[in-house]
Amino acid sequence: MGFSWKTYNGTRVFYCDYSGLRTPEMLKLLHETCEILKNSPERVPLLTSFENTTGTTEFMNEVKRLGKEVISLKTTKTALLGISGVKNVLVQGYIFFTGENKLKTFQTEKEALDWLVSP
Repeated sequence: MGFSWKTYNGTRVFYCDYSGLRTPEMLKLLHETCEILKNSPERVPLLTSFENTTGTTEFMNEVKRLGKEVISLKTTKTALLGISGVKNVLVQGYIFFTGENKLKTFQTEKEALDWLVSP
């Protein structure tokens, strides 16, 4: 859980791992991530894992707000892991609200990274 930078096929990818976190910790990590993205001199690919998490109204409201203000402006593409069931509906709501068109869900980290670093 937390964030880090990964290099995959020569491309730097920002990795944000919400796995197993509850809402207060997820909100804290979201704010930390957005601060790092805001301070990045360039747009970056973003890999985010939501394995073993629950999307709450509080988190979704904040991620939609910051998605419009920061994430969509500071990322080239966003790949999500751990999205199934109700979380699929939440992702579709996020896409609709933010107008994000460079976001996809994946089953494996390798598939996600391959897509993130592709032209």
